[in-house]
Amino acid sequence: GETPQARTFTEAVVTQLSVRALSTRQAAGCTPQHQGMHNLLCVPLLWSKVPSLAPIASRICRMAVSSLAGCPGALAMAKLLPGESDWVPGGKVAALAALFGNLVSVGERIFQQADKPLAPEASYAAALQLTHVLHWVLCLLPLEPFFPGKPSREDLEEDPRYASARTAADLASAHCRGGSGRIDSEEMLPGELQGQVTQVFERPGKQLLQQLVASLLPLSASGASARQQSDYTASWASCMQGATMLCLLLGQLLALPGQRQRLLLILAFGAELVPRMWYSLLKGMRLQELHGGQQQQQQQDRGSAATASTSASAGGILPHDHPCAQLLPLNLMCAVFSAQLAVGDLDEMYVQQRPIPIAELYSETRPSAGVLALLRSRLWSVLWEEPGTPSASSTRQQTDPFAAALKREFSFIGGQLYGDLYDRNCRRRFCPEHVFRAPNLGPDRL
Repeated sequence: GETPQARTFTEAVVTQLSVRALSTRQAAGCTPQHQGMHNLLCVPLLWSKVPSLAPIASRICRMAVSSLAGCPGALAMAKLLPGESDWVPGGKVAALAALFGNLVSVGERIFQQADKPLAPEASYAAALQLTHVLHWVLCLLPLEPFFPGKPSREDLEEDPRYASARTAADLASAHCRGGSGRIDSEEMLPGELQGQVTQVFERPGKQLLQQLVASLLPLSASGASARQQSDYTASWASCMQGATMLCLLLGQLLALPGQRQRLLLILAFGAELVPRMWYSLLKGMRLQELHGGQQQQQQQDRGSAATASTSASAGGILPHDHPCAQLLPLNLMCAVFSAQLAVGDLDEMYVQQRPIPIAELYSETRPSAGVLALLRSRLWSVLWEEPGTPSASSTRQQTDPFAAALKREFSFIGGQLYGDLYDRNCRRRFCPEHVFRAPNLGPDRL
């Protein structure tokens, strides 16, 4: 008889075929329909059923994700997965859930090759592709069977901060689906699938989210003192596409009932999203705005190749040159920043300099380059600035529901962070009080 360690015949065949597929280079030139590795990930609890695949799990995931991310959109990707009449019980919904769960189960190991981390460029490319696929799955998957819990207090009270964020996430999801509804199934879903999907908030999912943030937003507080301003202005454009897709994915997860605060703390303390978003993207964008003129135009031209595909990658919902493009990452950073301040004490901010150094909030030498100046400028634009002569960009914002949702979200979450920082400044001053005042707001405007 077989020993407990012996593999079944089916497992042996699957493992040998997978190794053969990975070892050949022929698949590199195939279309996604012909690679087929993604079908393997549609088997629920794949790694438990075929444990001998564990040593090559990361390579299987990268090959499958590479093929699926090459699709022109979420609906095209769904067509490649097993359907109702195929071999997966539960049809397309079960295939999506299993795909999501199997990817999350591998976690940060997706970014390893022979137990060594991928090179930064390869890690960024893998993270960008994986973010696309996970976002598409969440846009298509009916979430009620997997997150059936009662509405949280935030949901019941319909706090405008969270309601506006959910509106933006719903609009992005609907646009990703081309306006159609989520995929539904009349078949009974295997009970094992629920745990696979919800583990995105457990240890493997936390590790995966942390790695996605680290790969797509590579600049952290470490080594910041040695960087020049030109380092930020030269690098932010290359991070724009990854940051956009990361924000869309995290927006979907934050909109799940009862999960928002939990995920914000994961992003704050586990992924260190605030310093990474600031140093990798928003600081460079802010400095570029302050430079202005010909240098800004030259930087935009240089960054166009890195960001031109953002509109297609994000389903065209927010082109990279949209006036509200900065609000998507800014909203996420503000939400995480406020969550971190809510649970942290004064020593964490003033002594440990977390989440970012005080000098990045406000500096006397460059008072317009810090986080406070960015928040003040954007809040002024969203809450007070009155349009002059109608322009194409202003007209586009007025008729764009996603841009309107982002502005409404920022008016709440950006204002909350601004107030939180003002409260900290009142308790222990780190900048002059006038820094928080709008410079152009006269009594006649109140």
